[in-house]
Amino acid sequence: MRFPLRSLLIGGALGITTTAAATIGQHYQHWRRQLRERLEADSQSIKTPQGLVEYRLEGEGPALLLLHGSPGGYDQAIALAHFLELQDYRVIAPSRPGYLRTPLVSGRTPEEQADLYAQLLDILNIPEVVVIAISGGGPSALQFALRHPERCRGLVMIAALSQSYSEDETYRALPWATRQRKRVIDRLLASDPTLYLLLTLSKQLPPDVEAEIGNAREMLSSLSLSELREFGYENDMEQFADLPHYPVRDIIAPTLLLHGTDDIEVPFAQSEQLARRMPHARLVTVYDADHFTVLSNEVAVPAVRRFLRKIYLQEHFSSEWMK
Repeated sequence: MRFPLRSLLIGGALGITTTAAATIGQHYQHWRRQLRERLEADSQSIKTPQGLVEYRLEGEGPALLLLHGSPGGYDQAIALAHFLELQDYRVIAPSRPGYLRTPLVSGRTPEEQADLYAQLLDILNIPEVVVIAISGGGPSALQFALRHPERCRGLVMIAALSQSYSEDETYRALPWATRQRKRVIDRLLASDPTLYLLLTLSKQLPPDVEAEIGNAREMLSSLSLSELREFGYENDMEQFADLPHYPVRDIIAPTLLLHGTDDIEVPFAQSEQLARRMPHARLVTVYDADHFTVLSNEVAVPAVRRFLRKIYLQEHFSSEWMK
């Protein structure tokens, strides 16, 4: 009897495993469909002289233009707004060209993307904004401040790229152990099944913990459906590999730079150098924070909110701003 019983147990286990795998697979595909439908339902596209651009508007109040990173989309910009508690502002969150429903032909270069933002603001009848950029949104944010200074009331750069960047060179510059850890994390975050599991498991946490990580879950979700983001990401890497030195001394907008000292994605030194070159910039150093934890640090949100209050409550920054 042992052999038949053993066979029965093994067969049953295999059947249960197969059924469970099929169920998980169905749930995963359902999640992808829902996510795609929600992304399309929660945004709109509009034709500008330069091409189509997808965007989402959220909230009421002084206008903020939020620029997502690489990879990303308007959904990441909205997640950033929630992280920064910007419920008292009107958030304009475009998908940069190549991401989600904004075609790449609408603007490959940071300069073209900056002009696309200005055209979107024209159509929305928004004369000026404070620009908030994270990570790969940095180059087009700087170009917006340079090319449309009359429309850029202020600039916030969060762990934002401002100089040439190469993924390969970034990897090679890291210690071996850090390089391997980063490679694994990058591959996991580029995997929809991994993101699905992380997002699903996070919903099983206690309510108080789940509430705390809600914004982080939004940011994770904005990395999913990579097939809708790959053209933008590939273009970003091509553009960033050969960024010229922007004449940032000419930027007249008050600027807040926020960067973590342990950032291995966009080196902290980039913001240090930017602060030295920009006459109206202030660097807020977030100690021991990396590219992914800079926003969760207790310094980040208050610093951005104070900056925005100063922008909209007074016309000029005092000399104390630079100290």
